Amino acid sequence: MAGKQTVITIVIVLLASTLTAQERVVRVGGETGWQELLVRTGVELRSGRRGNPEVRLAGAVYRPDAETDLLLHFDEPRNRDASGNYRLESPGRTTGRLARRGTGSGVFSPEAGHLRLRPTGDTLFTPGRVWGDFSIEFWLYPTRTAEGETVLLWEGGRSRGRNDIVPQEIRAAVSNRRLQWRFRNVFLPPDQSESETSLSSRTDLVPRTWQHHMLRYDSATGMLEYLRDGRVEDINYATSSGTERGAVHFPYIGDASEDLVEVGRHLVGFLDELRISSSLREPPPPGLYPQSGGTAVTRPIDLGSAGARIVRLDAEFIAPGTTAVHFYYRSASSRIPLETAGLDDGWVPFEPGRELEPTAQGRFVQVRAELFPGGERSRTPRLVDIRVVYEPDLPPAPPARIVAIPGDGEVTLRWEGVPDADLQGYTVFYGTRSGRYFGSEASIGDSPVVIDDRSEVIIDGLDNGTLYFFAVASRDASSTTGESVLSSEVTARPSRLGR
Repeated sequence: MAGKQTVITIVIVLLASTLTAQERVVRVGGETGWQELLVRTGVELRSGRRGNPEVRLAGAVYRPDAETDLLLHFDEPRNRDASGNYRLESPGRTTGRLARRGTGSGVFSPEAGHLRLRPTGDTLFTPGRVWGDFSIEFWLYPTRTAEGETVLLWEGGRSRGRNDIVPQEIRAAVSNRRLQWRFRNVFLPPDQSESETSLSSRTDLVPRTWQHHMLRYDSATGMLEYLRDGRVEDINYATSSGTERGAVHFPYIGDASEDLVEVGRHLVGFLDELRISSSLREPPPPGLYPQSGGTAVTRPIDLGSAGARIVRLDAEFIAPGTTAVHFYYRSASSRIPLETAGLDDGWVPFEPGRELEPTAQGRFVQVRAELFPGGERSRTPRLVDIRVVYEPDLPPAPPARIVAIPGDGEVTLRWEGVPDADLQGYTVFYGTRSGRYFGSEASIGDSPVVIDDRSEVIIDGLDNGTLYFFAVASRDASSTTGESVLSSEVTARPSRLGR
């Protein structure tokens, strides 16, 4: 109910925001799209109820760190390892229509195939590598739970003597409708004998449901722990006694191994955020979205004139439950201060639909929206559009009551000064034909002549007996054109007698 109330309130604000004759609007989002977004952190664009893209929070994704050995986000059209440690020999497929974290997931089926990853440097699967703590985790959305569907597979071997190779295997696969982890001859006993360790979930997998699966190993105790959605499903010990009191057996990638990791063999379903780490990770916190939220920042929007007044900033957004959207703006007379400012510098908060202070001026304006999830982090606000309502800085009025007083080889022009706060001066036009001010004989310079903020000027060096035509325009610092329209035209004929 709270979400519906929010929508109704916003619609009322927009309808109440009627424009005056001088007000203009620049819209970002909605039917015009979000091409003007400069920064998108933790947010994504998704189609809304009107078919237009909306800004929403993106699901929380893992960030590579020093302990990350492999990380597949499945957010890009072509898969890649975010840690940079593995090269994909088969790219696989992704989709943006279904995701648990981020903006997409990996698609697996007989038609889509599976992934084959080859290490590009020193990784956990480098032959001869002894592991310490490790964690393997992923989000799984099975569309069926057929026997043998495999999420992760590594096969290798270790030498036990001349011509004696012990096969090794790490496999996470469906067995009897449950996910089973199998480690065959991976944990090395002191006598190098063969061994097998397995863990399985307590209950069946749930088709068409996202669940987080994690297998982690504690090298201090030899404990292997399988967690599903953060809850312990099974525990085993890779020790001499099979309990926490025995001598620890460490994982060993045999020297006779091929360094190839396969993901999704025979799997029918979707995967998200597959991560292998050389540390004992904690399961991810509940909720779809990060508590820190996300940020969207527009490019500097050009309002056409340095003195434009930003009347108000409107926004249509939906904030269900305890979700929230906070808005900020900053403005400048040129683009450069906004482009060089720090991402978090100079922002002024505003409330959509409420008129801003008269000091809110500038040719360029940027708008920032910060989106926050609800308390359970399971819902996201949706930003539909942003509208900048502004009054352009119109050109100043032309001078009034202009008179021309002839003299000997000159004409004195006088007019009533223009009361404009940012007036810079005037431009004087002269010539020998009405409306065609191309005079060039005056000592003050060729027409048009730019002067400062004064309301009288002497145009000398003119030919006595010639009829001259004059007009004056006012200039300010920030109008789009820079000058007013011309004043009314006046004439004068210089003479030796000064009449």
